[in-house]
Amino acid sequence: DEDINECDFSPCQNGGTCNNTLGSFFCTCPAAWTDSNCQTDVDECLADPCLNGRCQNIAGNFICFCYEGWTDTLCNVDVNECNLSPPRCENNGTCTNTEGSFNCTCPPGFLGPTCSEDIRDPCSEMPCQNGNCSKLSSTSYICVCDPDYTGMLECTLIDNCINVYCGNGSCVDGVNSYTCDCDEGFEGPLCEVNINDCEPNPCRQNATCIDLINDYLCNCPDGYSGKDCETDINLCDPNPCENQGTCNGTFSSYTCECVEPFIGPNCSERRDLCEPGICQFNGSCMSDGFTYMCDCYDNYYGLNCEFLDLCAFDPCQNEGNCTRLNGTMGYTCTCPPAWTDSDCQTDVNECLADPCFNGNCSNKLGSFECNCNEGWTDTLCDVDVNECN
Repeated sequence: DEDINECDFSPCQNGGTCNNTLGSFFCTCPAAWTDSNCQTDVDECLADPCLNGRCQNIAGNFICFCYEGWTDTLCNVDVNECNLSPPRCENNGTCTNTEGSFNCTCPPGFLGPTCSEDIRDPCSEMPCQNGNCSKLSSTSYICVCDPDYTGMLECTLIDNCINVYCGNGSCVDGVNSYTCDCDEGFEGPLCEVNINDCEPNPCRQNATCIDLINDYLCNCPDGYSGKDCETDINLCDPNPCENQGTCNGTFSSYTCECVEPFIGPNCSERRDLCEPGICQFNGSCMSDGFTYMCDCYDNYYGLNCEFLDLCAFDPCQNEGNCTRLNGTMGYTCTCPPAWTDSDCQTDVNECLADPCFNGNCSNKLGSFECNCNEGWTDTLCDVDVNECN
């Protein structure tokens, strides 16, 4: 008998390959199909092929639905969320990728997985000196000021002396008030009252008192003089002393107390003010007849060139500033911070103050040097080295 080739009837479905045999056939099926005629779909999901996702079987294949943070056919490729747009970390947070996820490092004032929670407090920097800060939002506030202070974003002192005129005195600001500090001779809330210095009357001999500002004048009767008309008139009235000389006398005699440069019994003679040697140390004397002035030699100074300015000789070392002590032969040195002693000649050991925050201090002439510990830098070793950069 002749064998029938069953493969002529295409019994193998879904791309299966037919193989004829004596009296029969068999099918070689694709990977996604099974059974004798390749008509049964293979459920690939039974092998759990989706590493980070959910598997769904379809005819002749399967589909992976990846969990968040994973991608590719088998969900085996990590998604770098830090490269996505918009950024996953809000408010300038720093993103760090992890397998299947990410982490956010939030800047100060923000919290939450994506730095979305704003916890900033504008009152934390205490902007309301002399008052209390009331938070309105994360970026706004208002000041509730203490008495005698005003403002919304800061509390400034109220000047209670504005538009106050203390006529004969000065205004002193107080808390929600002011007072007037009166000049001598005045009183009243605004220093507007001239104190009557004639009450009680200080003038003797029944003289008339004339009130002045913080003073008085006695209009003495004939034969009397003095502040309070207490002195009998003598040879000094009228004053025989010329050139503003002062007369001291009684009814029988007087003497004149002369004003420079006048001399003589009645202060009528002029004295030579540039008498020999008045200007010391070779100074030159100049006079206008009423006073004199010394033109001092080199580094001498003073009314009579009697003092030597030692600062001219630069006694202060290491760039110290010399200050003359007027009226003496002395001086003082203002030293740079790195030097001390009277003439700035002694080096200051800055290391005694322990200036290096995170390092060892080495003193040097006029300075110091910080040798920083690992992880620190800058002049005082107070700046953290960011090893991540």
